Amino acid sequence: MSKGRGSVWRSMLGAFLIVAFVGSRKYRMNKEAFWLLLDIVRPHSPGTGEDKKSGGVPNGPITHAHEPLTSVWFVVDAIHASSQLDIKFPESYTAQAECVQGFKSKSSVNIDCCLGAIDGMLVWMNKLTISDQASIGFGPSKFFCGAKMKYGLNLMGVCDSRRRFKWVEINMLGSASDFYAFV
Repeated sequence: MSKGRGSVWRSMLGAFLIVAFVGSRKYRMNKEAFWLLLDIVRPHSPGTGEDKKSGGVPNGPITHAHEPLTSVWFVVDAIHASSQLDIKFPESYTAQAECVQGFKSKSSVNIDCCLGAIDGMLVWMNKLTISDQASIGFGPSKFFCGAKMKYGLNLMGVCDSRRRFKWVEINMLGSASDFYAFV
C-alpha cells in the first residue's frame, strides 16, 4: 500500500512526537523546543501534511511493521538536511575566543582557557550475530563495555557553554575508554 505525501508527513510528525516526549524523562525536550525544531526541519520533510487520508483512523492504520521505523528515518533525514542544525567546531580564532569567553562568564573561579566540555556515552546495540562477526572479522567482545555491561559504540561529544554540540564522533567500539576514544 502506497502512502500519500501528507500521510508520510503525519507519520513523521508522530515519530517526532514519540522521540521528543516519550522515554526517559531526562531526555525529553520541552514543547517550545519541539515546535522550534519542527519548524527548522519541516522544509526538508518528504511531504507537506496537506493530503488527507480517507478512513476512520485520522492517520490511517499501521499496515506494515516497518512503517514506524520508516517514519523515524524520515525525521533523521530531515534533520540531516537542515543546515541550521549542522554541528560545526569553531575553526577561526575569533569563534574559538567566543566559546572561551562563554565558559569564562559562567565560571566562578575565572577559568579562561576552556573551549568546550567533552563527554562520552555508550550507544547501546544488540550482540553481534555469527554472520555479522564473520563479515567484520572479529567477535562481539570488542563491542562490550565492561563498565556498563552492555554492547555498543563509544560516542564522544564536545559542547560549548550554551550546551550546543560543536563536535560529535562515533569511531570507537564499546570496549574503548572515553580517553582512548578522544585521543
